Amino acid sequence: MIQVADHGATTEVLEKILDLLQNLQGMLQAARNAGQAQETERQNFWDNEKSDLTNQRNTAISRKKALENDIVNYGNIISSSETAEE
Repeated sequence: MIQVADHGATTEVLEKILDLLQNLQGMLQAARNAGQAQETERQNFWDNEKSDLTNQRNTAISRKKALENDIVNYGNIISSSETAEE
């Protein structure tokens, strides 16, 4: 343990320690803020990715339904043509 000869030196040492602790606290808070910012950025990325994929899925489902309707319509046209030819 460090022994300090007089009260003035003790106060000075304690003030330096307090300054170092405050600096450390500030650094820790900055690191937390940076980590939170990164987490928010990642979350926003995945939210956008999910939205894009959901939109692509919905578009594909709509396209599938349209194609299915086209198949039915073409089948009806073919049946009508065959019936008309008879």
